[in-house]
Amino acid sequence: MVDAEWIKARLTGKHGEQQRLADALGISPDKVNKILSGARRVQPAEIPRVLSFFGEDGAVTDEEKQLLAIWRRIPQWKHEAVAAALRLALDEPDV
Repeated sequence: MVDAEWIKARLTGKHGEQQRLADALGISPDKVNKILSGARRVQPAEIPRVLSFFGEDGAVTDEEKQLLAIWRRIPQWKHEAVAAALRLALDEPDV
């Protein structure tokens, strides 16, 4: 699962690294800080970019690999709608 702890475990602490991560994700450094503090979740559309930034596949189980393969087949413009439906299924508020 790509979350704050997953990202923190891979950050090296090098100068400008969080800015480069923000640039790779297409979000502000403030949003990266919110992710790292737990105030914001990594959005589904951002996961492939996080994985790419750290040079990792990230999917460890066959089920996760299948989900990632399905996600990659969904057109980009539908990502937010699919993510909203998943959050609704989990009874989680939008973050």
